Amino acid sequence: MNEIVKKLRFGGEGPVLSWLPEGFQSAVFLLPPFIQMPSNWDINMYNHLPTRTGRWDRINEDMLQYGQRLSWKQVMKDSEIHSEKELLLALLSSGGMLHPTMRRLDLLEKMQANLKDNCYPPDEDIISISLLPDVINLLRSKGTKRLYHVDPISEEDGFLDAETVTPKQIWNLTRGELFIMDEEMNFVVGSMFDSFTPMLYTKEANIEPCIRVMNVEAVICDEHTTIDWFR
Repeated sequence: MNEIVKKLRFGGEGPVLSWLPEGFQSAVFLLPPFIQMPSNWDINMYNHLPTRTGRWDRINEDMLQYGQRLSWKQVMKDSEIHSEKELLLALLSSGGMLHPTMRRLDLLEKMQANLKDNCYPPDEDIISISLLPDVINLLRSKGTKRLYHVDPISEEDGFLDAETVTPKQIWNLTRGELFIMDEEMNFVVGSMFDSFTPMLYTKEANIEPCIRVMNVEAVICDEHTTIDWFR
């Protein structure tokens, strides 16, 4: 496995910034937008297609074309949830990702009660389809000609042309953890198991311009931020 990916995937003890690979200076947790689909759209309309990949290709195309991005800030306001930490706890409480003593079913209920029909939260484990256009835009803005991708579980890797790659191509690479970066490996986006918030790591000291290019919400790591920042 690529050594940078190995280091980022397994992390270390203490604050995130203390265990970044050599040369990396900053990191953020990316908050992928929710997707609000039109009321007349039905996620089951493609069930007749013979393969799972074919079904999800059409679903993802629809989400990118017809979906309205819904920010965490808006979901928090609608649900009377008071912080990104609380909203993440609500998402994590929707499955078996937390120890029972940590689950916040009250927050989950508030979130679910206030999401409109056909509103889809970010994906867990993978980089959400709603975030992939922003990842591509960032890496293109840095002048890279090729995107390097690594599946840390299968250890399969390869390159994609930065100018022609589509979100669907990247989403279809794996149904689990994935790391995407420029070919110089100065900017890395990676998803994590049992997580809704992929991370962006860079060798730049100031990561805020990257967040602005991506036009996404994020939690910037300071010297105290740990991988379980929501606790």
